[in-house]
Amino acid sequence: MLLNETGLSESLMSTDTKLARSVPISDRCQASRFIAALVLGFMIGSTATPQSGLSAPFGGKVSGFQQSYALSGPPALPDVPESDPCQALTGFALHLPALDQLTMLEQGSVDLFSSLPPSTGLVAWMGCNFLILFGGMAGLLITGLAWVASLRRQVRRQTAAVHEEKNLLAALIDHLPDNVYVKDLEGRYVLTNLAHAEFHGVPSPLYFRGKCGADFLPLEVARTCAEADSSVFAGGVSVFVREEELVNGKGQVKCLATTKIPFKDQTGKIMGLVGFSRDITEARQAEDALREKERVLSTLMSNLPGLAYRCRNDQNWTMEFLSEGCLELTGYAPVDLVGNAWKSYAGIIHPEDRERVAEEIQSALRERKKFQLLYRIIPKGGGEKWVWEQGLGVFSAAGEVEALEGFVTDITERRRADEALRVSEERFRAIWEHSIDGLRLTDPDGRIITVNEAFCQLVNLHREKLVGQFFSVAHSGEDSAGSLQTYLERFRAGKIVPRATARIRFWNGEEKDVEVSTCFVDLGGQERTVLSILRDISGRRRVESVLAYERDLLTTLFDNLPDALYFKDLQSRFVRVSKSKLDSSWAMALTRHRLGTANQGLSTASQEPGDLSAANEDLPAHLASRQAFPEYILGKTDFDFFDPARARAAFEDEQEIIRTGKPLIGKVEQTNHLDGRVTWSLSTKMPWLDKDGRLIGTFGVSKDITPLKEAEASVELVHKQLLDASRQAGMAEVATGVLHNVGNVLNSVNVSSTLLAEKLRHSRIPSLAKVADLLREHSAHLGEFMTTDARGRQLPLYLEQLAGRLAAEQASLLGEVGCLAKNVEHIKNIVAMQQTYARPAGVTELIQPVDVVEDALRINASALARHQVRIIREYEPRLPSLTIDKHKVLQILVNLVSNAGHACAQSERAEKRLSVRLATGDERLRISISDNGVGIAPDNLTRIFSLGFTTRPDGHGFGLHSGALAAREVGGALLSHSDGPGLGATFVLELPLRS
Repeated sequence: MLLNETGLSESLMSTDTKLARSVPISDRCQASRFIAALVLGFMIGSTATPQSGLSAPFGGKVSGFQQSYALSGPPALPDVPESDPCQALTGFALHLPALDQLTMLEQGSVDLFSSLPPSTGLVAWMGCNFLILFGGMAGLLITGLAWVASLRRQVRRQTAAVHEEKNLLAALIDHLPDNVYVKDLEGRYVLTNLAHAEFHGVPSPLYFRGKCGADFLPLEVARTCAEADSSVFAGGVSVFVREEELVNGKGQVKCLATTKIPFKDQTGKIMGLVGFSRDITEARQAEDALREKERVLSTLMSNLPGLAYRCRNDQNWTMEFLSEGCLELTGYAPVDLVGNAWKSYAGIIHPEDRERVAEEIQSALRERKKFQLLYRIIPKGGGEKWVWEQGLGVFSAAGEVEALEGFVTDITERRRADEALRVSEERFRAIWEHSIDGLRLTDPDGRIITVNEAFCQLVNLHREKLVGQFFSVAHSGEDSAGSLQTYLERFRAGKIVPRATARIRFWNGEEKDVEVSTCFVDLGGQERTVLSILRDISGRRRVESVLAYERDLLTTLFDNLPDALYFKDLQSRFVRVSKSKLDSSWAMALTRHRLGTANQGLSTASQEPGDLSAANEDLPAHLASRQAFPEYILGKTDFDFFDPARARAAFEDEQEIIRTGKPLIGKVEQTNHLDGRVTWSLSTKMPWLDKDGRLIGTFGVSKDITPLKEAEASVELVHKQLLDASRQAGMAEVATGVLHNVGNVLNSVNVSSTLLAEKLRHSRIPSLAKVADLLREHSAHLGEFMTTDARGRQLPLYLEQLAGRLAAEQASLLGEVGCLAKNVEHIKNIVAMQQTYARPAGVTELIQPVDVVEDALRINASALARHQVRIIREYEPRLPSLTIDKHKVLQILVNLVSNAGHACAQSERAEKRLSVRLATGDERLRISISDNGVGIAPDNLTRIFSLGFTTRPDGHGFGLHSGALAAREVGGALLSHSDGPGLGATFVLELPLRS
């Protein structure tokens, strides 16, 4: 069944029935009276003339009008309501024309009486009784015409209403934003709206009329739509809903929500379907965007460098939500803090910050502002972190605080960075303000932004007169314009000269030699600035002139010094030598050449070994004259002049200096010449540094000491005899010193041995044997014994405690053994040191003063502890190292500490103190050992360092005497001071900082 717009309107509006029912009752009664009169006339005509006598109908016209109604009996219209007055009166129903026919009738294009066939009975009756019928019809004609006019007015009004409804419906459908269409049972479009046409990119909805989906949709999409339509036509679904993707007329993929419902007639038969398609692309995109935002938010919350929270406004800040960053920030999992399950958030805020945090939050809530806080928290595991928090209150409609929401992040590193930045700024400010160089910042126009005090002093102007002015304001008028123009040209070209030296005449006429260092500086703005560092080098120029003078002096020294003076590079090659060195080297090279030439000619019969006459005939260019040799020696090494052993020794010495940077002072070197002579030299070699302090080689001076060595050889025998005599004379003093020093240390050894024996007697080691016996006794049922027996259950705990006790005993014993070993080592060093008294000097080494003092205190620790002497240490920070005989210093300190301890022990003071101070001054290290013991009488202060003098009943008088001698041997001194008896004493050991 093919639908059109008229059929759709008839089906939707039921126009025929509605129109018949909408005629007023008065008009319907008039029609009934007219029809009744007409039927009465027909009946009269029928009774007067039998119908069987009629054989042909009337010629189709009645008074110039065609018949327009067909009358029939009641069975012809069973669906007309029985309440109709016409049917109630006459028993006949009236068939009205369709809505379209009435419209055409109103327009005059259709004859009202042309639609119904003539009645056979009426024609027969009119043929027999025309006159009677005409008379009756004439009477009724006027009434019928009046009724027809009234009926036409009603039809006109109903038609206008129907058209209005139809236009409204069309306008509604066309202006819907959704795609609306109607399909018949064959899937062809009957009706579409403008939105549907615009979606598919066609100019008018009429484009779709009579077409199906396969005419303009892709095959696969058309097949899917046809399957969906079939399910609706079959009545399987009452409402079909589906989301689908279609390509619109612009080539865009759109997501549509399509709804299809069956279209039925009055009998319920499906005549087609009505479809609605809504573009939900933006909604789907919004949903996707929302899901993406949720994903991003979830990812962000999981990766935030901190925690996001929601909490209550209570005393504990009870948490309702915490992000995953809580664990990294606080060490607690979110579940530990939410609801105060394990700990409240207020509990991890530093106690000193809790009250301030609460006050600031409540103040912000009262003003309904965001709050930003800096405070410390105590994370799980201890310590503290600085955090930054920002949040705000969530208020109800009544204005009450429902919750707090915010974010907390760790700013510990930022605080450290801020502190470091602050320190850096302070350092920069200190450098800027206290720099001896003039510092100046200028803008692109050459105006001064700021200067430091040194610049003001350099140009002799106040800062207020400089800032904002052109930098040339400090220059004299004759060169200021040129300087400014040069600055501007170089700034625009970006070619600022990094360093230059110039003589500048300042505004007051003063001239100075100035070194200017310039660079671009970015201060964070859009334009670069120029930093200029001006250094007054007038003094340096004067120094350079002095250096030139000194260089002349050095040249004079090189040319006239009798000792050999030379400079060498890192490979020990000569760079510059003095005249004396040139002469000696030239002589050695000439001798080597001549001897080498003579030795090559030994095979000739005419030349004897050692005959140099033939070698004099042909010399190389560098040996032919003294003037050519200076160029030859440069770049040569000692291997070109000395024998290999002598050259190798010199080379190794110089490489050692290069490696360590330590000079070689006063080394005696022996040189064996090729002609058999032996000479001696006293060499001093130093590291050669450039102006930047980099090692670039060595330089040295060698003095010929051959006459001195010969004199030494003559007195060596006498010296040995005197040395033997001195050794014999000092045997008693050496032995006495050894016994005294060893005795001091043996006291500490004895104490350590006693403590070791005491600790071993009270050791818990025998308890292990008891445990072993107990385990052996129950070895057959050891598991049962360990689980059921009371002793067995206590055995693991006992073993654990025993292990701890034995470990403590072991550590204590090891400490005492270590102390004992040090004392024994010190005894060995004392003996070895005393054995070397007869030699000129002992063995020196690099020591740390604090370490030697602490060794002396440890050696006497047992005695000091026994006398209950409290040690007070006062060490100056960053003490320098010393190159000195360590054991001599240790001998002196051990003796001084031991004497101080005995002095405290003999006093009657309740508190016994021993103070050790280390300080430097006047190129010396001072080690002061003070006590509050018995003190020293003034008369004894002058004799205290004499051999054999002592104030102790059991003393020998050798300790302080040997200590004073040892101090002088290492280049120092031993001093004493006391305010008198009972007022303690102070001994000061002074040591040189430089050997």
